Amino acid sequence: MTDFLNELEALLKTDKKLEAVSAITASKNRDEIIPTGLLPFDIVAGGGISRGTIISVYGPRSAGKSTLTDSICAAWTKSSEYALVYRVESERCMDPERLSRIGVDIDRVRCLANDKALILEDCFDQIKAFQDLIYSKYGDKVPVLIVWDTISMASSRSEVEGDKWASGMMADARIIKQGMKELNARCASYKHSAIILNQVMQAGKNRITGQMQYAVGGGEAMQHIPSMIIEVSRSTSKDRQIYNPNPADPKNPEVIGSEVDIKLRKNKLTGLDNRSVSLVMYMTSGMSKLDSLVLYATDSGTCKKYFSGAGAWIQVYDHNGNEYKKINGKSKLAEEIRNNPYLMKLIEFSGYKFYADQDPLYAAKYKDILEKLKNELDSLLIDGNSVEVDMSGLEDLKLPENFGQLSDNNESEEFEE
Repeated sequence: MTDFLNELEALLKTDKKLEAVSAITASKNRDEIIPTGLLPFDIVAGGGISRGTIISVYGPRSAGKSTLTDSICAAWTKSSEYALVYRVESERCMDPERLSRIGVDIDRVRCLANDKALILEDCFDQIKAFQDLIYSKYGDKVPVLIVWDTISMASSRSEVEGDKWASGMMADARIIKQGMKELNARCASYKHSAIILNQVMQAGKNRITGQMQYAVGGGEAMQHIPSMIIEVSRSTSKDRQIYNPNPADPKNPEVIGSEVDIKLRKNKLTGLDNRSVSLVMYMTSGMSKLDSLVLYATDSGTCKKYFSGAGAWIQVYDHNGNEYKKINGKSKLAEEIRNNPYLMKLIEFSGYKFYADQDPLYAAKYKDILEKLKNELDSLLIDGNSVEVDMSGLEDLKLPENFGQLSDNNESEEFEE
């Protein structure tokens, strides 16, 4: 540090009005990241959910917004003995049994699901009261995740009371803007995080392309305030569905899951905007950790440097580029991942390495992560139990062998904004 900077630091400390001014490296409180357990998502998200941030999740109906969020809640409730989730259920359809199946510790969930969850002003007031109470007692020791499902289902008080002149989308947008600004300030100060779910609405057809355009509710605040904006769309292609055989009607098997596309439209934390990953979702059990890992390793293109092959055989290369082993099919790969911590870390390493190789900016950003992963992989090659790796939640694979090998008519429910 130069003499000028030392003198500046001393000068700032003499004025109490400037006591909040500090070096950039010392002011950031968003470096505490809680992994979601969904590794492909964590890689593009910068490691998981950062404490002190707001995330907006939107998409068409039945796309998987709530299921993705519930899976994040499951990881959050297991992240700390103090972790809490506060849910605002404006849709009023939360199912505790389903949350338990997905893995949420429901003892750590508190819920606003009465009439107050239907009025915007009351929702923001209740969130503030909960945050203030927890912070006043425990400080930032308690990781709080606020989940609002969905903000577009709540109405302003004037609309509920029938004042048509003071209601409408503009009135809702003004309330949401003010409420979100206050929520953002509290989250940053208290190290709480929030996930705000939103619906999309038809906004008419594009005059040039003729395609239907969609708009996200909540006004400009829902675009500018969140640190991360996630678009969720569910595939409609038959090649990306998972079926249960139906003996009574073999031609119409039961759909039990599908591939869900997750696109990060905005990501202030890593700068990886408009990056997409695909996860595997089951209707009853949520996002599958193991199935998503297999799909990411074999079909995303991100890991092709380390997982390659034609047909059924998958050639795996170690992190140094040497041949590691040859695996016959996705089912065998799933079994290997489930029993081999090295492969878990190799998938994580290959994901970060893919982005680091694309751009010097990401190479610098992920330098420390990649060095840590490389050291762990070096140790695991020598001794498979030398590094503690989270292997929980790796349930049996249900993906068919041809899953993810898309046909020419593959389509997903994407939409123009």
